[in-house]
Amino acid sequence: VDFALGNTTRVDSNDPSTGCIDSSSPYSFVVTKGDPNNVHIHFQGGGICWDQASYDDGNCRVKAQPPRRVGIFDTNNMMNPYANYTTIVILYCSGDMFFGDNATAEFVGPNGESVIQRGTQNALTVLKYVASQQLKGTYLSSPLDKLLVSGSSTGSIAAPLWVGSITSTIQSSSCICLSDSFFLPLAEVYQPALLQSWNICGSILIPEEYSVDCEIRNLSNVDLMRRAISAYPDVLFLLVIAKKDNPATYWYNTYGSYLNDDKPLWPSEYFEIMLPSIEDLNMLPNFLVFLITSLNHLFVSRDRFYTATEYGDEAGVGANRNGTTVSEW
Repeated sequence: VDFALGNTTRVDSNDPSTGCIDSSSPYSFVVTKGDPNNVHIHFQGGGICWDQASYDDGNCRVKAQPPRRVGIFDTNNMMNPYANYTTIVILYCSGDMFFGDNATAEFVGPNGESVIQRGTQNALTVLKYVASQQLKGTYLSSPLDKLLVSGSSTGSIAAPLWVGSITSTIQSSSCICLSDSFFLPLAEVYQPALLQSWNICGSILIPEEYSVDCEIRNLSNVDLMRRAISAYPDVLFLLVIAKKDNPATYWYNTYGSYLNDDKPLWPSEYFEIMLPSIEDLNMLPNFLVFLITSLNHLFVSRDRFYTATEYGDEAGVGANRNGTTVSEW
């Protein structure tokens, strides 16, 4: 394995508890070696699958595929504030927002095999690997000076919920959590059953005080995010989101259609549904939101990271380069 400075290395997991929806694709993650004192851990996005219809429609990533080196992953861009960080990407191929805890899926995989959704095990394996590298002093310091935890799309929902496990596993003097472009994957009324189907109620992601609510299907990702922000006051939680996110609205409507919701929303209506929860979180002292007048989805993991401002982005109507870009923020 070549861990030369600046090189990106794909690391295959040898842990039998990990795996992808496509069983022919072994689980792996990606490491780009940089500053040993500063680390960026990213939760990759890639849709949600929970039944045969959602799987057959191709709504989730089924193989571990490294991201392109653009946006926050571009180590050669001088505008990237994280260009010199050591970056570890937790690849996504389980269709469960990194919540599945050895959950038997209600669909069969590409080769007709039964599927076990192992998002929790996949993420834990990467975190244990990072902690072991700190212990060995191979290419990471302990404690770190700075730790950035980020997530894009479905990964943006996972990132804040994993902060507790990350900060208890990886030693760092400071931590920021950055969520990009997905806040409400489907109507909150449907979320509890979905979360329960992934065996999340007994997993490390559910605090003991929420276990009963989880079991009786009275728990959503927004509830869990609010709890995480409140429980870790020394962590700064950031959310980047478009006011008229077309792809996120499409997924919200698509997921709702599988659950007999026949009232599709326009992007502006979807934003209005999210807004009260965002405003509620914004009352917490360690939470900040960056709202962008845009139809686009994903900013941090795209080159829009350097061009999108609160007024728009390079592809949007009303873009204003005089505003603050996401990377500057």
